[in-house]
Amino acid sequence: MGNQAALSIFIGVLMPENSKEKLGVLFGFSADQSSIEFNKLTFNQTFNLNLKPKWDVFKQGHFVMFTILTITIMRTKTFRKEVTKVVIFLILFALVTEVLQLFIAGRTSQLSDVLIDNAGILSGSIIISIIQLVIYSSSSSTKNLNN
Repeated sequence: MGNQAALSIFIGVLMPENSKEKLGVLFGFSADQSSIEFNKLTFNQTFNLNLKPKWDVFKQGHFVMFTILTITIMRTKTFRKEVTKVVIFLILFALVTEVLQLFIAGRTSQLSDVLIDNAGILSGSIIISIIQLVIYSSSSSTKNLNN
C-alpha cells in the first residue's frame, strides 16, 4: 500500500494541470468546490509562497496521501523504530514532488502544498505512534498477567 501511495503521489505530481482538472470533473469534483481564494505572493512567477491556499479536494488529497504513506511506511518492520529517518525522508519527498512541478506544463509549486504534506506526515506519525503505544501497552499488560 505504501508503494501505491507513493506512486499515486508521483502520478499526481507529473500530471499536467488540465489533465488533473479533467480527472476531477470525471470523478465529480472540481478544484473550485468550496474553495476560497486568498491573496498570493509569488516568487519567480512559478513557486507560489501562498500560505493560505484555497482548500479543495486536491489539497485534501495531499493531506490524505501523505498520511497514508507515512502510516504504511512506519508499519513495515524495517522502519518501525526509525521514525526520525522516515519523517525526514518524507519531508524531502514532499519538497521534491513540489520542485518537480516546476517542470510540468501548467503546474506551479506551492509552499502551502509542502506544508499540507507535512501536516499529513505529522498526522500519520501521530496515528502510528498511538497504534504502537496501544499495542505495546496491551502486550506488556498481557506479559504482566502471565507472570
